Amino acid sequence: MFKKILKYLTLFIFLVSVFVIVLLQFNSGQNINSLIHSNTRLLNELKTQRELQVLETEIITVESNVRGSIITERADHLKNVEEEFKNIRSGLTKLDIYLEDPSTDSILNLLTKVVERKINYSEAIIRQYQLFGKDSAEEYINLHRGKAMTDSIILLIDKLSYTRQALVKSISDNIAENGNKARFRGMFLAIVAAISSIFAFFYIIANSRRQQNLIAVLNESERKEKESSRIKEQFLSNMSHEIRTPLNAILGFTNLLNKTPLNVVQKDYVAYMQNSGQNLLAIVNDILDLSKIEAGMMRIENASFHFPSLIASIETMFQEKATAKGIIFESVIDKNIPTHLTGDSFRLTQILSNLLGNAIKFTAKGKIELLIHIHDKNQEQVILTFEIRDTGIGIDQQKLDFIFDRFQQAEMDTTRKFGGTGLGLSIVKQLVLLKNGYVEVNSKQGKGSTFKVFLPFGLLNQKAVVEPLKIKSFADKQSNAHILVAEDNEMNQQLVRHLLITSDFSFVMVSNGNEALNKIKNEKFDLLLLDIQMPEKDGYETARLIRSELKSDIRIIAMTAYALPGDKEKCLAAGIDDYITKPIREVELFNAIHRNLEVRNFGKKLKTNFKLVNMNYLKELSGGDQIFEERLLQQFEIQLPEELTALEQAIIQKNRQQVHTIAHSLKSTLGYVGLTSNRIINLLAAIEEELAYPGGKPLESFAEFKEICKQALNEIS
Repeated sequence: MFKKILKYLTLFIFLVSVFVIVLLQFNSGQNINSLIHSNTRLLNELKTQRELQVLETEIITVESNVRGSIITERADHLKNVEEEFKNIRSGLTKLDIYLEDPSTDSILNLLTKVVERKINYSEAIIRQYQLFGKDSAEEYINLHRGKAMTDSIILLIDKLSYTRQALVKSISDNIAENGNKARFRGMFLAIVAAISSIFAFFYIIANSRRQQNLIAVLNESERKEKESSRIKEQFLSNMSHEIRTPLNAILGFTNLLNKTPLNVVQKDYVAYMQNSGQNLLAIVNDILDLSKIEAGMMRIENASFHFPSLIASIETMFQEKATAKGIIFESVIDKNIPTHLTGDSFRLTQILSNLLGNAIKFTAKGKIELLIHIHDKNQEQVILTFEIRDTGIGIDQQKLDFIFDRFQQAEMDTTRKFGGTGLGLSIVKQLVLLKNGYVEVNSKQGKGSTFKVFLPFGLLNQKAVVEPLKIKSFADKQSNAHILVAEDNEMNQQLVRHLLITSDFSFVMVSNGNEALNKIKNEKFDLLLLDIQMPEKDGYETARLIRSELKSDIRIIAMTAYALPGDKEKCLAAGIDDYITKPIREVELFNAIHRNLEVRNFGKKLKTNFKLVNMNYLKELSGGDQIFEERLLQQFEIQLPEELTALEQAIIQKNRQQVHTIAHSLKSTLGYVGLTSNRIINLLAAIEEELAYPGGKPLESFAEFKEICKQALNEIS
């Protein structure tokens, strides 16, 4: 019986203990809530005291600034007064939020009115000073109304502060009382839960240490990531310069060597050197581009460009490559695509060049097609589909999933047979993603491949300036141009010197920025070719000094080993007008020289009295841009003779495939200047037909066709 009573007693004591613990916990919770509320009120009161002190300080500061500025006539001290007025009004707004006691509303309202009058009075003094001068403003000041208002504000602030101090004491007493209650009522609970609290304490400490360690690791990781990014950027910059500088010399002097009298074996050797150099340059470019993308340093530009000209330049470039390999290259462009778009034209060219380059590389016979049409369009942008088809070796279906991965090619022996790094498609995919597009591929092994790229472009109503694809030599049009070259590398000096001499340009060569500055001080130049990495003063600093100290408007073209992200902004900020990348190519150098001299000297009007040539289509393309029209005609003057020579050689060699390809290209070339008559089309068709028959005389039709082209060239020139 006793054991049973003890059992129930134990159970009763346990239940009572649980009830007491719950009750104490409830009371402690109420006390804690009261403490939290009191702490919040106390915090508001402290904020109120702080805002009152700030308000008093700002009122005195404004008074001092206004008086001091007028007395000393230092108007520059008044610049920040309006901002100080805004801060004062903002402080009053905060006080209105913090003060929840109706007993102080009247004081706060009065304070707000007096402060507003004080601000208005100060603004009136400033206006008086600005309109009528110092004496008039001092008369206002000497009325002492501003000082009286300042004194009133300080008194009201003191009164409000004193009133709130009593409330602060009340809140503090309440906090102390609730704290004592919580302490005494929770003592029993503390004893009961001591062991649990100890374990909880150690758990919290351990967790806190673990969290601090994790934060330290994250901070260190972030620091290392930033340092790694900086090192990568520096590495890319250094490698660009160190690798491209010797490459520049190799490719440049190889091109110059190719122009000298050589026998057949020597020409083959030079061709091998050129191909190897270009392949090495392509590999370097791919690796650096991929490194920039992975480092997050690849920037996508958003500038206006002339879409037909960009596509025409790509067509011209790959038409030559396809013709040289004996395959057909055709393009179909949707005529509804807007002429002028906004986006990154350079990256678009890079994407298409990679895909078309692969198509030509992996296609031994057949044809390659470039199809461009509108996928979607709204008022702000157009999404274009670029479709590249080929009849090449194709890709195994099982390997389509990873061909966009780095260093991946469809077959293990592809690199051995065709060359390359396996980075091209990876770069294409990354660039397409950066441009908010996507890419698809369909392929059958042995049948060919089709790549589709979907890219958005902004719509542009204004016309855009377009640069030509290539320029030969412009010394005949700009023989009076005087050029300064600043380059420290002796091999690059020799290369640029030779290129400028062969084009009859007048130039002076210097080795560093200081020499360039001295030359510009003492001599008149039309253009400066400026190396970016030079001793003593780099290109950026030299350009800044030319603009800021010499006040010169000379056109400056930067020569940089590699265009890293931000280089364009750096160039513009330094006053540089344009830049070309190394290795320096003859075409790109003269293109840049002509482009910048043209900007400086442009004023020439195009001829309009044509007989054979019809400018309507060209004017429609240009949207009235005469510079674009002149540049395209210059390109026409260069390209047409080259295509005529190639066509004549193909006829003599009886290469029907090449004749067909060149004739197709000639139709596009002549179409830009309106040479689309039936007579011209029939002559081209007759050349192909007569070449197909043993007794045909294609050279006679070619002679007639060539004469028409010569007449058109004479009209343009």
